[in-house]
Amino acid sequence: MKPFARIILVLTLVLAATAEAKLAPPKMEDYTHVCKKCGGTTHYPKSYTEPRSTVERLRDGCAKLRSLGLDITLDESVLCRHCIPADKLKIPRFATVVCRPEKSNFLPGDKVEFLYFTSLERKWWRVVPKGNKVWISRKYIDDEGNILGNNVRIRLRPNTEGGWNGLACKGDKMKILETRQDWVAVEWHNPWPDIAPPSCFGEIEYGEGEDASLSRIVDRLEWIIKGRRSRANQNDMDLLLAYMRGQKEVQVGCLMCPIEEYRPRINELISAADETDVVAAARSQIGVTVGYDPAYRKIGYPGGDVPRSSGVCTDVIIRALRDARKIDLQKLVHEDMKSDFANYPQMWGLKAPDANIDHRRVPNLQCYFKRKGYALPVSKNAADYKPGDIVTVMVGGKLPHIMIVSDKKTPDGTPLVIHNIGSGAKEENCLFTYPLTGHYRIKEISK
Repeated sequence: MKPFARIILVLTLVLAATAEAKLAPPKMEDYTHVCKKCGGTTHYPKSYTEPRSTVERLRDGCAKLRSLGLDITLDESVLCRHCIPADKLKIPRFATVVCRPEKSNFLPGDKVEFLYFTSLERKWWRVVPKGNKVWISRKYIDDEGNILGNNVRIRLRPNTEGGWNGLACKGDKMKILETRQDWVAVEWHNPWPDIAPPSCFGEIEYGEGEDASLSRIVDRLEWIIKGRRSRANQNDMDLLLAYMRGQKEVQVGCLMCPIEEYRPRINELISAADETDVVAAARSQIGVTVGYDPAYRKIGYPGGDVPRSSGVCTDVIIRALRDARKIDLQKLVHEDMKSDFANYPQMWGLKAPDANIDHRRVPNLQCYFKRKGYALPVSKNAADYKPGDIVTVMVGGKLPHIMIVSDKKTPDGTPLVIHNIGSGAKEENCLFTYPLTGHYRIKEISK
């Protein structure tokens, strides 16, 4: 063969191979989710983006809620086809197709499972076939259940009529349920949803399980916050995130529910969770902060602190708010003093703010709390003092002191306080031991 002809042949082969590579369908990346709740396994090909985007959104929302003080983790059974949320709600579960929906793969007589409503021009159902038995042409699967081609169509019935409801790729392995001459029935958990109007369905059945009402979800939210329940499901997350975004309604199953009437209760629960976490952060200092040292120290900014083994009464509050709610009193007080230094106490001969010490002085904290609207009336009624409240007192008629109200009480109902009055952080019954000079409830949440 002449050199020129040989070059032409090589170029032809290269171009043919390149064209074939471009025409070949890409290999889909599989994502396998093993449900910790039911033990079932669900496979989501890369093209099925909804389950992944859903759990990513809920994980992000869960992180935001933890930043508000809710000690929760996401119940990721929302990824499981065996634990699909609709299974747990009192909404229509199954139905029989009575007339063929336009452009649908379903035929009259097919059994379908409801997923949720989708909004187009009006409300439509989004459905999948009931059960996991589907069919693949015999020439595209071997006796071991291995798929032999790319983009192999998954069919609802053993024939080429009535459309198809999914794709399998070469290398996928299926569980064989039944074999016919030209068709093989396999177990398939990833059907493509179809949409159809309610008029296409008859004999609607209702599943049993938890009520989808918003009041039940708010009850579960209360259990989460009070520690009786530590896992949030999709409905919990959707409600809480809708609340955080200021929405007026939220979708629960197939229903749009108004959340305005629950807003005060949710706000109270979240605030209670924040305050309880502040108490826990203060209590965690007991046994760690074992000394009292009022000496002036240069510290970092922002987020500066003296060694945790020691400190003063204000350091208990500073550390608790930082640890529980990411509120940095050093930064907040310093910035407020820079903007209006003259309205802060002039007791230490300073001519300008000092970020090393200003936030560690009780009169400055009292001024800051009052300026921010956190001040409450001072009383001798124990019921007025809630967990996480901050109180100031005067010790010996001349020494200002600050304490955090605990969630523990004496037998007569008087809350304990957590403070450092000279020998490290302690939890004691001394709310009314000294004259009260201030009562504050922090409502600020760090973003």
